[in-house]
Amino acid sequence: MQRDQSVPQPRLLHIETDYSSAVSKIDSPIDLRSARIDEYLQARSLAAKTQKAYRQDLQHFLRWTDKSWSRVTARQIAQFKTHLLRKENGQRVLSDATVKRILGTLKAFYGWLWRCGYVDRDPTLEVQLPKLAEPEADNLSDEQMEQILAAVAETKLCDL
Repeated sequence: MQRDQSVPQPRLLHIETDYSSAVSKIDSPIDLRSARIDEYLQARSLAAKTQKAYRQDLQHFLRWTDKSWSRVTARQIAQFKTHLLRKENGQRVLSDATVKRILGTLKAFYGWLWRCGYVDRDPTLEVQLPKLAEPEADNLSDEQMEQILAAVAETKLCDL
């Protein structure tokens, strides 16, 4: 078979590449869990202190588990709640208000993840937030009420 002279003969080249320098230039992988937190905080109009508090609350969860957001189950959220409610040396580590705030932040974050399509279910839906005790009413004494009424009676703003 006659070969067309306009097409040159192929030549094979052997290229040696040292990939070790390329591998060392690759940064460590980005923790997408933290990247989602950053995205969540950017999507909301929050004051700087509120953003810091939300980030700290979500960091509690990140320190507790290494699972991706989409792999967390409702059971693990319940276990996290138990972890937050733990006692050490007979004393609670965190107050009910702190536990409620952390879980509330986690619930709001998972709601956002679900609405954005990052997760296909919200594992926080079944977790109940701790109930906080109602503060006792700090009523005014009869003497304090009399002082207020006397002060009002001395003003020209009303007739009593």
